[in-house]
Amino acid sequence: MTNSRKKSHRSIEKDSITTEDEIARLKDFLENPEARPPYARKVRKMKRKVKNTLNRDVRWKVQNSPKKVILLAVATVLTLTLALIFLNITGSTSDYRYTVETVGEPAGVGLPEFITDEMMVALFETQSRYGIPVSTGLAMIIAEGGFGNFGPGGEYGRGLSQLSYEHHNLFGIKYWSGMGYAIGSVDMLTGEQMECGQSYYYEGNFAVFASYRDSIFKRAWMLMRSPYVEHLQMYLNPNDGTYTVEQANAFIYGIRAGGWATDLDYVEKNIRHMEMFDLYRFDNMTFEEFWYTRVSGND
Repeated sequence: MTNSRKKSHRSIEKDSITTEDEIARLKDFLENPEARPPYARKVRKMKRKVKNTLNRDVRWKVQNSPKKVILLAVATVLTLTLALIFLNITGSTSDYRYTVETVGEPAGVGLPEFITDEMMVALFETQSRYGIPVSTGLAMIIAEGGFGNFGPGGEYGRGLSQLSYEHHNLFGIKYWSGMGYAIGSVDMLTGEQMECGQSYYYEGNFAVFASYRDSIFKRAWMLMRSPYVEHLQMYLNPNDGTYTVEQANAFIYGIRAGGWATDLDYVEKNIRHMEMFDLYRFDNMTFEEFWYTRVSGND
C-alpha cells in the first residue's frame, strides 16, 4: 500500500512539473520573438517533407490500385462530413444540448451581475462537448467586455461593453465574410498593443451575433481549430472531476500563444479574474450541479 501511494505521489508530481514546464514554454513563445523563427523553419521543413512523401505515396497508389484509392476517397469524404456535423461547422444553433429556459437574468452564485443564465448554459455546453473549461470563458467575458456602461448595472459601471451588450459579441471576435454563427458585422473603435508595449487605435470590423450563446459557440469553434488548438489540446477538460487550476491557467496561456489578443497582460488579467471570482470551481461541475446550486440558492 505504501509503495502504491509513493508511486501515485510521484505521478502527480511529474504531471505538475510537466504543466509548469509547458506554461514556461508558452511564456517564452509569447515574450521572446527570437525563439520563434527557428521553430517556424523547422515546422515548414517538416511540412515539406511530409508533403513530398505523401505525393509519392499517392502517385504509387493511383497507378497500382485505383479501386482502393476511390474507396479511400469515399471514406475520407464521409469522415469529414461527420466531423463537420459534430463540430457545428455550419453554425447551426438548433441542436443545443441543454434546453432549460433562460431569461437573461444574472446567473448569481457569486458571479458579476452581467454574467447571465444564458451565458452559463452555453459555457457548460462547450465544456461538456469540447472540453473547453468554463473558467476560461467566464474570465474572457469579464476581461473583454465586463464592467462596462451598457445594459443592467451599466450606470454604475457594472454592465457590459457596447459590443458585448448590443451586439452579443462577448470576446471581441472580428468578422470575416461567410462567418458561421454571425448575423452581420459592425465597425467600432478598438485598440491593439504592439510587442514594444505601444498602443494604437483603429476602426475594427466585429461580428454581430443573435445571442450570447452563438458568441460562445463561435469561440469554441475557433479554439478547436488552428492556430489555437495545437496550444490547447493537451489542456482540454476531460470532464471527470480531475481538472486542475494549473491546467486552466495553461489553457489561457495557450489561447494567448495562438494569437487571440495583442494585450501583453492578457494572460495575467484573465487569471486574476479566475482567482478573484473563484471561476475554477465550475471546471469540475456538471451543468446539472451548477443549475441545481443556482435555483436552490445554495451559493
